[in-house]
Amino acid sequence: MGWEIYTHDIADCPCGQGKIAREHHSPDNPWSSSHESVEISCTICEKSWQVSYGGSELVERASRNASREAEKAYEKSMNSISDYLNSILSEYPLPSFKTQKEEFAYLTQAGLYDGKIGQYRYARRDAEMADIAVVRIDSLIVPKLIGKVGNADSYNALLLQSQAAKKNAADKALAVKTIKIPSK
Repeated sequence: MGWEIYTHDIADCPCGQGKIAREHHSPDNPWSSSHESVEISCTICEKSWQVSYGGSELVERASRNASREAEKAYEKSMNSISDYLNSILSEYPLPSFKTQKEEFAYLTQAGLYDGKIGQYRYARRDAEMADIAVVRIDSLIVPKLIGKVGNADSYNALLLQSQAAKKNAADKALAVKTIKIPSK
């Protein structure tokens, strides 16, 4: 039992010194399925280009890596905002309620909890309401939280950093260089 592999060149590589090849892997039995792959047959281009998932295009490694790094920086800026908001939540006076159902309703309305009531009650067995509450960037309580116990200048600076990081990530994503690979 084995595989038959057919290779044929489908295009020149970006530098022109090699080829882009499509390999068709076909089993010599009826119960296995065949598959195709695309390979770069050039030592120069395989260092600076990679075949995309699915094999429909070549992607420049340097611009893809720059895009990924910019996306990581944006995620880090968003985490900084979230960390800041959650650090000041402990200073915010949360109201007290008679029942866990009322606590749950308040937390979900304020955007401090996004689970189901059963999950909340289970978590509440081992923790206080304030320990379960988590501020998300889009929580409705954010303006009140910043106004009452936060520093508006610090929060706005974090927002500006995040917006700049988001724009940079979008620009880097658009700058990823690709080359379409001819089909078959």
